[in-house]
Amino acid sequence: MTSYYTTPKTTAICATEVSTSGMTMILAPTLMLPIPLPHWQSSMAPHFNSKTPSTLGTYLSDYEFLAEAAQLDPEEYLVQSTHYLTGEDKEDWENLLEVEAMPPNWILFKEAFFQEYPKARKPFISSADLDTYVEKKSSQEIHSLDKYATFHREFRRLAT
Repeated sequence: MTSYYTTPKTTAICATEVSTSGMTMILAPTLMLPIPLPHWQSSMAPHFNSKTPSTLGTYLSDYEFLAEAAQLDPEEYLVQSTHYLTGEDKEDWENLLEVEAMPPNWILFKEAFFQEYPKARKPFISSADLDTYVEKKSSQEIHSLDKYATFHREFRRLAT
């Protein structure tokens, strides 16, 4: 079992417990040092294109992964989130009221992004929509594996 605890300044320490024949030993702790955020032009940097709002979710999850690895504090977490944006997008995000919130709240900040880009979220599919799809497709015959695969992808997309 691996245990994590923190020291002042949120440096994570990792201690590993090993059990053998009823005895438990704790191996020496190892430091988990912060990993610096990548340069904004790096291939490792998250990318967002406001002309394609569907990229917002990926941008935010990629950024969260990097920010956690960098062990950013809540304020840095918010401020650095616009580091990878360009021009108008950066300006728009930095002008959101949630940027100034105290204490900094990443969840509210993220929600504000989705309000700015309503098409970024998958549209809600109701069971009535699924029923309509099934009704329409139930009268069509499937004669090839390709057509079945297409049907299956569409159905799975709607069902989830």
